[in-house]
Amino acid sequence: MAYSGQTEFEFHLLTKAAPQRPLSKHEIHQSLSSYSDVPLRIQLHENSQTLISFNFSSPRITTIRMHKGFLHATEPLIQALGQYIQKRDKNSWLQINEFAQTGIKHKAPDPAKKYVQQGDHHNLKELFSEINAQYFNDEVTVSISWGPKSKPVKQGLIKKKRRSMCFGHYSDINKHITLNRKLDHPAVEAEFIKYIIYHEILHHTIPSERVNGRWVHHSKEFYAAEKQYPNYAYMQKRSAELLRIL
Repeated sequence: MAYSGQTEFEFHLLTKAAPQRPLSKHEIHQSLSSYSDVPLRIQLHENSQTLISFNFSSPRITTIRMHKGFLHATEPLIQALGQYIQKRDKNSWLQINEFAQTGIKHKAPDPAKKYVQQGDHHNLKELFSEINAQYFNDEVTVSISWGPKSKPVKQGLIKKKRRSMCFGHYSDINKHITLNRKLDHPAVEAEFIKYIIYHEILHHTIPSERVNGRWVHHSKEFYAAEKQYPNYAYMQKRSAELLRIL
């Protein structure tokens, strides 16, 4: 779950692969640069939460963060990426999203991986068990953990004001919920963390659906179920407050 307000265009995606000789980062950069009036910065990653994002906020450079799976892009997809950079073209976005939904192969989850559930202030295993029992009849079997700790801000640097923060993420591939480690903070009450867990479990029980060629992650059914959570309005307000605190 993210509290919105950011300038990036994000695509939250699912899976499956299209075999092809991968391009190099240089080839991708070279192909896309011809579509842009400003220099491009290409950043590759293996994050399964946000597979591609475009940051157009700087007038001097456009940053594209993309999953390594995009190195398998076909020529039509390269053209779609270029058209999106150039015109923010809706049809191009649909092609990009289609590839992201069906053309990316993800690593299989590691069954031996040990997840961190005990934080400095909150135990996710206990909070998850409470939510699972109270709202889902103990029927939800997904795993949960804290995400990695963020790097501390170097002394003397001014901390940027946040416009958004992803509080949690559910991976349909791994059947796993990851919560932002910043929530493991004395100022964050356990009830708010339980609300975030509830939200992420809903992504498991009410899966994303495809509507008019686009993947909808928060459907009307999803929002209706989320609003059943006690003090829902307060939790929304608290999201904005924590954005300033954390």
